[in-house]
Amino acid sequence: MKRVYKGNNNVFWSSLISLSLSLFLLFFLLHLSKRGIYIQFGTPPPWSGHTIISAILILIATISISRMIKVRQLKYFVIALGLVIVIIISLAFLLINPPGETKYTRITSPDNKTKYLVVETGAGRLYRLSDSGMYMTFVTPIRTDDGYLPFADNAYKIEWLSSNHFILHYAFNRDSPYKDYREITVHLE
Repeated sequence: MKRVYKGNNNVFWSSLISLSLSLFLLFFLLHLSKRGIYIQFGTPPPWSGHTIISAILILIATISISRMIKVRQLKYFVIALGLVIVIIISLAFLLINPPGETKYTRITSPDNKTKYLVVETGAGRLYRLSDSGMYMTFVTPIRTDDGYLPFADNAYKIEWLSSNHFILHYAFNRDSPYKDYREITVHLE
């Protein structure tokens, strides 16, 4: 059987280690995403840090695999495949969060202990920001009519019961923003 890799043993093992670490970290990011936890670099935009880290890890895995392969055509194929995956992830992120259309509203508890972020792109999502600002946790969706953005229009009220317990009252549609209010009760431990 013909070996795919012939050459310096150090390059092979360093590539194998970096491939293993990048795949482990990619699965760890996937695990965090499934739990509604997103790494971020400041706000807004949300989870861009998560997307950037995923793209970097995919590129590291691609480079590691290509360094382990000696056949030139296969090496180019692996590099092209990695780049296509990164481009697809980036385009999907931009489709979900259009740069000019996404609106962000920060909410801070009266005692300034807890911070929240509402992200509106036609459908709203409420996140709780970590104290460090390095990650945020999904709390609840915010449903409106026909892509209305009540938080961007300042058509909401908050009834604070504590810094982790509050009731959000928000306008459901733009036709009668002050008549048709919906409410969400948020109680975090």
